[in-house]
Order: sequence, then structure tokens, then C-alpha cells
Amino acid sequence: MRLADKLIAFANDDCVVATTHQKLSAERGTAREVVLRQLKEFQRRGWVELDRGSIRLTDRARLVRLAQHNG
Repeated sequence: MRLADKLIAFANDDCVVATTHQKLSAERGTAREVVLRQLKEFQRRGWVELDRGSIRLTDRARLVRLAQHNG
């Protein structure tokens, strides 16, 4: 499951994912640095906002399209 899929699956009704980079990397079975690099790219594109202990999906529709494209 790709990162976009995980974010969509874990997001609450307010499009917030209450998790850490470490937990996401463990879920994906990859290094924390890889997840952080992907999250920073999503942030640069305006798809997410990163905060300590949470990730807000600011463009959920775009993440859904990305997940469908990669899935």
C-alpha cells in the first residue's frame, strides 16, 4: 500500500491523520527518511500540511487520484 493510500485510510472526518513519521514508516515497512521525503514532497505540492504528531490532508482529492493511479 502506497503512502497516499495509507494517509487516506487513516484520515479522520476532518482529513487529519494522527500519527508520526515513525509509525507510518513501520506500517509501510520502509525507512523513516523515505516516508519523510515523500511527505515533504506532498507538502511542497500543497497536498498535506505537516505538524508534530499529525498530518492534515489539504488536497484529499489529489491524493485519491494519486493512489488510484499508482494502485
